[in-house]
Amino acid sequence: MSIRNQILIAFVLIFFGCLLVNVSRAADAVPQIPADATSEQVDAILAGMSDEQVRALLLEELRKEALAPAATQEKNLAQVFSAKLARVHERFDYLFGDAAQAAEDIPDVVFKAVSGRGKVPLIDLAKGIVLLSLIWIGVRMFYRRKTRNLRNIIETTPKEWGFFRKVLRLCMRASIDLFGIVLSSVVILGVYLFLYEQSSEAKPIILSWFITVLLVDFVGLVARFVLVPKAEGLRYLPLSNETAMTVYQWVLWISRIAALGLLISFLILLQGEAERWYLLSLAVTSFIVVCGISLLVVWEARNGTAALRKNTQIGSLRYQVAGIWHVMLVTLLFFGWLCWLVVLMVRGSGAVIPAVATILSVPVYCIVNWLAQQLVDCMSGVALKTGGCQPIETSEGQFEEAKVESEQETTTVNTEAVEHTQDSSDQVVQSLPATTALRFCNFLKVSFRVGIFLLIFMGLLNIWGVPVRVGLDTAGSFIGILFTIVVAYILWALISVAIERKIDAYHAKDNESGGSAGGDRFATLLQLFRKFLFGFLVVVVSLIILSSLGIDITPLLAGASVFGLAIGFGAQTLVKDIISGIFFLMDDAFRVNDYIQVGNSMGTVEEISIRALKLRHHRGSLFTIPFGTINFVTNMSRGFAIMKLEYLVPFDTDVNKIKKIIKRINKEVREDPDLDALLLDDIKSQGVKAIEQYGLRMRVKFMTKPGGQWSIRKIVYTKMRQIFKEEGIEFARPTVAVHVPKGEQLTPEQQQELSAAAQNMADDDAAAQAKGTK
Repeated sequence: MSIRNQILIAFVLIFFGCLLVNVSRAADAVPQIPADATSEQVDAILAGMSDEQVRALLLEELRKEALAPAATQEKNLAQVFSAKLARVHERFDYLFGDAAQAAEDIPDVVFKAVSGRGKVPLIDLAKGIVLLSLIWIGVRMFYRRKTRNLRNIIETTPKEWGFFRKVLRLCMRASIDLFGIVLSSVVILGVYLFLYEQSSEAKPIILSWFITVLLVDFVGLVARFVLVPKAEGLRYLPLSNETAMTVYQWVLWISRIAALGLLISFLILLQGEAERWYLLSLAVTSFIVVCGISLLVVWEARNGTAALRKNTQIGSLRYQVAGIWHVMLVTLLFFGWLCWLVVLMVRGSGAVIPAVATILSVPVYCIVNWLAQQLVDCMSGVALKTGGCQPIETSEGQFEEAKVESEQETTTVNTEAVEHTQDSSDQVVQSLPATTALRFCNFLKVSFRVGIFLLIFMGLLNIWGVPVRVGLDTAGSFIGILFTIVVAYILWALISVAIERKIDAYHAKDNESGGSAGGDRFATLLQLFRKFLFGFLVVVVSLIILSSLGIDITPLLAGASVFGLAIGFGAQTLVKDIISGIFFLMDDAFRVNDYIQVGNSMGTVEEISIRALKLRHHRGSLFTIPFGTINFVTNMSRGFAIMKLEYLVPFDTDVNKIKKIIKRINKEVREDPDLDALLLDDIKSQGVKAIEQYGLRMRVKFMTKPGGQWSIRKIVYTKMRQIFKEEGIEFARPTVAVHVPKGEQLTPEQQQELSAAAQNMADDDAAAQAKGTK
């Protein structure tokens, strides 16, 4: 394409661009409606506009309305707060301004409702309530009589049964009771619909009575499920029969008082009276209920303290809190009542259901959380039993493994002898998952607590009408993060248990075969593999968490790639060390606790990291040697160790006698169990190795486990010196013979010079021999 054509195309594009801008500006030129325009002026302006202009004007007005709340939010916070306080003050003046008249007005309202002076005739109320009450009582008595035998069978349960078996029986009994309530409700509703027409004024009041009766029955159902007052075998709480029955009776009476207060509140509401009397009756009813619960708490304070302090260490935080639990609970109850009162008075009748839901959320959370903890404890116990461990139940209901204690005698590296039996190895392998399972159970318990709390909290926000879109997104992100952590933890626990079992299996095999006293190469490789997997899981989980929080991880991945590439080019020595170490371990060149020599360094392998190994010299020095610098390795801890001891005896020594002495030494060493465990073969005399200048060079040979040759050598040398002395055998030592001509007498000075010369020759020979030995 030529330059002329390119310029032409550019001008064409510029022309059309300007045209589009002008068109858009023309379209945006929408006639504005004055703020003080009358309806006739608005109609005239709209009549002279096109459809596009009308749509544009509508969009502009909608845009202004959307921006109005934002402009409102820009007000001074102090003014907003003052307005809220003024609203609260106004509501309290309205509700409590005529509180002195409540004692006269509320009874008058109730009397009007039941005397026929209100909207509902008295005859309809009396007929309906009496008839329905008799039908309700009759149906319940008939149903209980028919299900008495079944209930007795369910309640006849041994105390020794487990928690979930008891809960299953209780669920069966609760299902029977619930079916009875449903059956009675169906009968009552049938009679109710038959007696009253659609337009009857008595129907709302009868329905209010029915709701309060259902409330009392449902509270009794829950109380029987939790307290189990008449079936001690089914009771899972640590309560006596007297305490359970007392609390149950208190709960029933409190529920009846609450039902009566609610019925009065419904009557006030149905008579169309002022809102303040309805709210005031609810406040008084709730206050009476809180006082009743507080009296129950104080009445049972001593029993509750004893139950909370059971299996608790004296002086602990739980022990001290158990002494004042009733004070804390009563304070919490009245504080909650005050909060409910404030919300109820400020927000009106619309806050009744949210407030009740908020109050009920506390026991719901406690019950659901407790059931979740019991479920985790039960499943952990089943898992431990299935895995071969014997769990024991602690005071807090948790299951712990029975610890297997094994005694080991360890000496220095030169005298170490580690030996396990097959039974102890099996016990260790069986108890491996227990600790990991308990840690995982604690993690699950915390996760359940947080998850249940979040679900209830988000539900309460929804009930209160709070915009929870952001909250739901946050809860969803948190649940995703929690799920990721749980899956990663489960995966890590499974990998750790599998690696530990593999390591113990290899150790058991080595101990059974009487092999090396050092660690296994597979154990080292598996430890490195576990570290790598742990780092990998941490990185992946971190990226998933960041992604769940809404953070774009693409730059992180790109940066990690560049960083990895830079490391690949700039850290070649590090990569060389890591790769060399992996191949050294795969070749089984050394293991942890092996005694090796690398170049001029010698010592015990104390630690194997990703890029280097650490050697501990027997004098205490610690050598850190990168794998990439190792050319060869001398391992002194593999399979067995052969020691050959050389010594000199005079030329006239009886060799057969020395062989018998060595056999005697072997017998005495074998009699010691610790030394016999180190020997893999008998201590043998190999006879004369060489005839040297000063005597016969003989040798003793024995085979031991790695590291045990040094202990056997000390014992053999000590016994040889002792027995040789008893048998009159001396070790040969260098001697110098000086020949003097016959008949020649030496002066003392000459004798001294000859002795000095002979000593010098003996020293030179000894030094030369020592140098040759090295």
